[in-house]
Amino acid sequence: MRIVIILICEAMISPAHASPEKRGPNGEEALPAPHSMAIPSSELLKGQPYVMIEHGGATYWLRSTRSGKLILTK
Repeated sequence: MRIVIILICEAMISPAHASPEKRGPNGEEALPAPHSMAIPSSELLKGQPYVMIEHGGATYWLRSTRSGKLILTK
């Protein structure tokens, strides 16, 4: 005999009642996208030491260090 217990929290039923820590800065749900994608840094850098990224009218620099770390600067 197998017993399955299903718990349904109110936030799952009605996102308007989700707790504040699970909401974004504008009140929208801050839940992860179901199919978020990961892009390898090697694909972004393509063998170069840095890449420029434009976002919100500003330019950012993403660079790889000799020790393999990534640094993003404005």
